[in-house]
Amino acid sequence: MRGQALDLDTSGFILTRHESALQSFRKREDVVGIYYEEIGRLVRGLSGADRVFVDGHTVRTEDARGFNAAYARYVHCDYSLADSGADRRDIVERGYGQELGSGTRWEFAWYNTWQPIDFPAHRNPLAVIDARTLDRDDVVDYWYAGPRAKPLPLRPGKPTDASLSSMPVFNPRQRFCYFPQMRTDEIMVFKQLDTRPDRAPGCPHTSFDIDAPPDAPPRRSIEVRVVCAFAC
Repeated sequence: MRGQALDLDTSGFILTRHESALQSFRKREDVVGIYYEEIGRLVRGLSGADRVFVDGHTVRTEDARGFNAAYARYVHCDYSLADSGADRRDIVERGYGQELGSGTRWEFAWYNTWQPIDFPAHRNPLAVIDARTLDRDDVVDYWYAGPRAKPLPLRPGKPTDASLSSMPVFNPRQRFCYFPQMRTDEIMVFKQLDTRPDRAPGCPHTSFDIDAPPDAPPRRSIEVRVVCAFAC
């Protein structure tokens, strides 16, 4: 998709340049203290949001011993795209302990950033579905029960500590897109969820196998979740 016309509100994803001041992404305190601030500024500038909250990160490497640290191998969104009637404002205020202001109506969007670290992304790149080719009726919800979640005994439904996520069923109209050979000074920004009408709702995503030279280094990357609030 290099050189293509892309926009966060239509296609739902873009590629831009970001050269971090952080040299190593292995220490959490360094990532939180330096990289979070960089990403917050970047996403605010790209989205035009009035308030921005950085919501955690994951470093992924070739070490596949842990599910959450390995490359994702299924197409998914991290949140439910359904209009469930959830009070997004309450979720944001409780989650970050900050009042947004009672006299203002707010809309919200969740974004992810994805950036190679250590080496360019020769292997296992990230692909997203272009939101312009995604039929909302093809997206179904599921409970993501992470490694610490346990099913409730003798009760069907929501597992403990689970979050409501979504994934698309197959539709040949869906267009999967990626940026080949992403460098460590490039970053992909894509939308996970948007409460605003008439905008890209989100981009289901996954990594995938691709041909690479035998001596190509493994893919290592950092992804950050960012919540944006827009005053209406």
